[in-house]
Amino acid sequence: MAIYSTENFHNNVNMLRDEWLITNGLGSYASSTIAGINTRKYHGLLLSSFNPPVDRRLMVSKLDEKIIFSGNKYDLATNLINDLSLEERKANINEIKAAAFNINKDAVMKTNIKYQGEGYKYLLCFENEPFPTFTYLIKGIMIQKSIYMPYQKNTTVVKYKVLEAKENTKLELIPLLNYRSHHEESLLTNLKINIIHSSDHFLKIDMDNHQLNIYWTEGKFQKKEGYFMGMYYPFETYRGETNLDDHYIPGSITVDISKNKEFVFVFSTEDINTLDYQSWENNLICRQKDLLHKYAKTNNDFINKLILAADSFIVDRKSTNKKTILAGYPWFTDWGRDTMISLPGLTLATVRYEEAKEILSTFAVNLKDGLIPNVFDDYSGEAAHYNTVDATLWFFYALKKYLDYTKDIDFIMEIYPKLEEIIEHHKKGTKYNIKMDPKDGLLIAGDKGIQLTWMDAKAGDWVVTPRYGKAVEINALWYNALKIFNELSNKLAKPESNLDIITSIEENFPVKFWYEDGQYLYDVINEDKPDRSLRPNQVFVVSLPYSLLNQEKEKAVIYKVYKELYTPVGLRSLAPSDEKYIGTYGGKRIIRDGAYHQGTAWAWLLGAFFEGYLKVNNYSPEAKNRVINMYKPFIEHLNHYGLGNISEIFDGDFPHEPRGCSAQAWSVAELLRIYYEYLS
Repeated sequence: MAIYSTENFHNNVNMLRDEWLITNGLGSYASSTIAGINTRKYHGLLLSSFNPPVDRRLMVSKLDEKIIFSGNKYDLATNLINDLSLEERKANINEIKAAAFNINKDAVMKTNIKYQGEGYKYLLCFENEPFPTFTYLIKGIMIQKSIYMPYQKNTTVVKYKVLEAKENTKLELIPLLNYRSHHEESLLTNLKINIIHSSDHFLKIDMDNHQLNIYWTEGKFQKKEGYFMGMYYPFETYRGETNLDDHYIPGSITVDISKNKEFVFVFSTEDINTLDYQSWENNLICRQKDLLHKYAKTNNDFINKLILAADSFIVDRKSTNKKTILAGYPWFTDWGRDTMISLPGLTLATVRYEEAKEILSTFAVNLKDGLIPNVFDDYSGEAAHYNTVDATLWFFYALKKYLDYTKDIDFIMEIYPKLEEIIEHHKKGTKYNIKMDPKDGLLIAGDKGIQLTWMDAKAGDWVVTPRYGKAVEINALWYNALKIFNELSNKLAKPESNLDIITSIEENFPVKFWYEDGQYLYDVINEDKPDRSLRPNQVFVVSLPYSLLNQEKEKAVIYKVYKELYTPVGLRSLAPSDEKYIGTYGGKRIIRDGAYHQGTAWAWLLGAFFEGYLKVNNYSPEAKNRVINMYKPFIEHLNHYGLGNISEIFDGDFPHEPRGCSAQAWSVAELLRIYYEYLS
């Protein structure tokens, strides 16, 4: 149980950095910091998905609290504000947007940052399990606040317990409301929010095309419409993004807390007839216990936390009425590549077979021109974009894993024609110049200005890591797709195919990709010109089910990567010895995109590295113990940044600070998969 006390909390960097996250299985979420300060534009009490799992909108930013006692008001809330005028903020936003993709222009952050309230000083402790719970102590008054989302409801519950009361004490609560995409920001002039109806325990708020319902069990509402101006998000400043927000205030609710009591506030996009909040809370706790009972195969506390984290990524897709996988919180949707890589760890290792089948079916149905989608539209949730070469090849890997775990040959038979279609399109050529080279059987993909692999950072017209041509992991995946297809053909009593192509790849790949002087694999070959950049993509040649290297070269690859790219929290995307290496990740978008795959460490890559490391060491007890020890940095990491989760990326340089999404599906998935397949 992660507990933060005043002793190590106050005046600590964790105050603004460490974030809690709760989700509801629909793509909706709530998130903020342990200090109660919203530091990202993605923070809020209710970010509701109106087309699960996409079209996510900030509905409720915060519920700020004030204790009224002996004629004085004491803030339990804390906010950061920027005292710029509306016109100054408009100019600041425009300047930041203009600079986002301009490498020669730095946005000037016009700031006049102030703290509003110092409620964090009264925070006695914070607990993250079973859901975020804050305990405040002020002038002998102790109040506990818990926040949770009922599963499958676009609803957030804020529950208060007065644990130690004093006479003549009141709690004033002020809702800060909004209605915007979670990617954007709001200025006062954009807020079109109105009260439709109010009563003793209910508010109905009109928000353009949607409604927000606010319910409470105790307290008196006083209508006093106004605005919270200039909420400042320091994380967005760090990211070079727009960093200011205005929020609508309908008024305040005052609760008498002179006696120990319990009461709740509920924010929902749904109509709720009965505030059965205790049942919601009990069901949520029971669901967490049930997840562990069904899917945990160990008493390992770290792994159990990962199982609960995994559940947050498995969500409904409204358009198909089936499950899908969100790539990461707070901003990613369901990406084909991330889904196929994450699926074995999130659903198969955890025995969630039916959900795995639904996810595979969703992407199979959307197959087009031999490609599964790279990503679905962030608003409609339906329009698919196919700009990927590896997602479709990872689809074969995910299907093999599915069959290995489930033995569900009927589903493989159902999906088999899709696999034939994929291979034929790749042989003949399909979108984005994805095609097989008939001379050597290797797969070519992309062209100048097009990014199709997972190293897909692109800022404007600048392709940061141009990997068009024959990329090392793409050809390992292509070879595995052909071999897996024949493996499945055998199980279905069908003849093997493409044996000549398989032989050609086996003959040509080691010759063309092996860099003898460096004792590792070239990263990409374009027009027979090899790229000697030392990158982690080569580990997949060793880790995938079918290898294209002999044992000696496999071991050379793994130990070269270990020596040059390994960090305790991920593999660097480029060796520090390379002149293009960037060891820290941050700044405006073009700077971040420039660092994304030029040295930044990625946690998900450790799955392939651990698998390769175990393989070249013959899965010995010593090798397994070594990998178990390599897990230890993540035990501590679960208590920081994204609490109870694994981050997307880390700085390549020491001390390897966590960056990017605070909760990333494939980071969690690969640690789960390796543990269950090799270490448990």
